[in-house]
Amino acid sequence: VIKIQEMQTSNNLSEMSKFAGDLWRFAISEKFALENADFLIAVTPEDADFLERLCPRRPQVVPTCLSDLEIISKVEVSTVKAENGCVAFLGYFGHYPNIDSMKWYLTDIHPLLKSKLPEYKLLVIGAGDTSQLKELAREDDRVEFTGRVDDVIPYIQKASVCILPLITGAGIRGKLNQYSIAGRPSVSTTIGNKGLNYEHNVSVMIANEAPDFANAVMQLLTDNNKNSAMAAQAKTYAQANFTWDRHLKTLVEIFRG
Repeated sequence: VIKIQEMQTSNNLSEMSKFAGDLWRFAISEKFALENADFLIAVTPEDADFLERLCPRRPQVVPTCLSDLEIISKVEVSTVKAENGCVAFLGYFGHYPNIDSMKWYLTDIHPLLKSKLPEYKLLVIGAGDTSQLKELAREDDRVEFTGRVDDVIPYIQKASVCILPLITGAGIRGKLNQYSIAGRPSVSTTIGNKGLNYEHNVSVMIANEAPDFANAVMQLLTDNNKNSAMAAQAKTYAQANFTWDRHLKTLVEIFRG
């Protein structure tokens, strides 16, 4: 649906038949699953709203939370310090929204930051096919691709600022919670914050246009006080809303019901 809306907005209908066919097949499959499941869970209110249009039963909302084993316990023992000027993006690059977002960032935002901040560099973290992105960043010594890593926390914490330049996709964006629990402030589009509800200019910076996004990143890279304050607010919000201790009771009630 999001891709179809994008094509309508841009008047680029070359792939409309493919996505319309996919929408029809997926809608039928999801409607069947919804009508035959014992109970329904969505990870964001937006997803619950969408699914309720396919089936009269509204899903209960339980977000995907931070793993104690893979994330929280590793944050507690990490001693990695932020590097001056370092910006990080975390994502699996077999998932097309991550490719789309970084194409936009590398094309429209990255050059603005390079021109204004000599110490700026970009760290792209995660497994998957990054060949399209590497082509965009060819011979650019300000961009580093890590590939797959066993522990994402040290790489997140190398950054002074983390980014979610997401321009498409649905569901919940766990990377914002991972950035936050690791003690790093973030700049995100509105889409990147959907279902999470971090507060703009308090626990996250929200920007949807390339110049605004670049300015927000630059502000957090150059204003240490704002950087520290936003990182603290983000971590407090993630701890209060996206740990499994906070949501296990609801899950148990759903299963028992």
